[in-house]
Amino acid sequence: MVIDLARFGIVGLGATAAHYISALIASRFIDIFIANIIGFAFGFGISYVGHRLYTFRSAARHRSAVPRFLITSLSGLAASTVVLFIATSLALPVWLALVFSIGVIPIVTFFLLRSWVFKQRSGVGVTSRTPG
Repeated sequence: MVIDLARFGIVGLGATAAHYISALIASRFIDIFIANIIGFAFGFGISYVGHRLYTFRSAARHRSAVPRFLITSLSGLAASTVVLFIATSLALPVWLALVFSIGVIPIVTFFLLRSWVFKQRSGVGVTSRTPG
């Protein structure tokens, strides 16, 4: 699990950086809440591919993993939006509001990804050897 967390962190940093930078740039031209969704979309692709191939090394079929990943990611986005609403209501600067908002996503997603989206099924790809 420690290795999974480390890999999750590496992929998550890349996805978070893409989310943050694109949302920050977009927020200069459009409403912060729309900018956050745009940032989320940029991070989504990086996150799915990275977590599937590197973090969890999953062989799950895309047709089951992608919808589950989307549901998990949208849960993270919903939590992020609530935090963003609270942070902007407190008149925090946009850059700081985004830091808090984006920071809740890893907490919401790690355990859902590990236990539901990319869950390793028992016995799949494992050969058992019996003595004798």
